[in-house]
Amino acid sequence: MLSERSDEETARAFFKQAINANGLPEKVIMDKSGANYAGLENINILLAC
Repeated sequence: MLSERSDEETARAFFKQAINANGLPEKVIMDKSGANYAGLENINILLAC
């Protein structure tokens, strides 16, 4: 079963893995997925600390 929270955690894990493997991107292009937006916003908060 997928949930909104689970999707956000998956998106956050994806962005963390991508950043660790490739460094910080200049820009991110994505579809209208709310989970992607929430995951990316969470990563931005983590990087600001």
